[in-house]
Amino acid sequence: MKKVGLVLSGGGARGMAHIGALKVFDDLGIKFSAISGCSIGAVIGAFYAAGKSGQEIENFVLNNKIYRNFDFSFSTLGVKNIAKLEKIMLDFIGVDSFHKLNTPLYINATNISKGKELVFKNGKLMEAIRASISVPGVFSPIRIKEEYHIDGGVLNEVPFSILPEEIDHYIIVDVSPYQGLGDKQRINIVDVLQASIKIMQKQIFWEKLKNIPEEKYVLISPQLNKYHLLESERKFKDILNTGRVSAISHKNEILNLFK
Repeated sequence: MKKVGLVLSGGGARGMAHIGALKVFDDLGIKFSAISGCSIGAVIGAFYAAGKSGQEIENFVLNNKIYRNFDFSFSTLGVKNIAKLEKIMLDFIGVDSFHKLNTPLYINATNISKGKELVFKNGKLMEAIRASISVPGVFSPIRIKEEYHIDGGVLNEVPFSILPEEIDHYIIVDVSPYQGLGDKQRINIVDVLQASIKIMQKQIFWEKLKNIPEEKYVLISPQLNKYHLLESERKFKDILNTGRVSAISHKNEILNLFK
């Protein structure tokens, strides 16, 4: 039997599109051998690996008003306390360890003390999630074993490469499109920094993807350019639906991977 891995990228609020894709996978009745996630993909991936359906995840996200559960007590490095949100997520997941999940899960973060990627596959689930979502400038780094960790997307935003070697095929959902400067007449330092980081992230992704034959993966890239990293919750349903529509457009390719 083919082993197919699900890969969920980072992308902030655009990660709601992951949920739309999951609902399509549920409708198709497909099961994954393993899941990898980065940043928001780590969060959604943990929910899915715990056995929650796409519909259940949608209900959870839309009913809990995620932003309202942030404790915006800033340090000089960003939001430092998300204990309330962590509790809500853990209550939903039902477990706080990798080995209790229904599907093997792999989460990445960036160890900035040593300048390398760290992959979590066992131990405490919320610690791994907290490290992976620590977007520089938004959340403060998390310290694990005397070393600092930030968002996994710094080095590997679409982390198919962290799945085990026995995975034969990949379904990759990339919800973090490159948003260039286009023909803007006016730009600021934030525009320049965001575009620069995104160029680097995309180049890393495409270079890694070159090593995989095209017949071994399906890449789902919802059209999310008009949405932002910290998008309004009012737009979550639209983003989610964009992910669903994009996944449906790849229905035949997805099913072919499981034949």
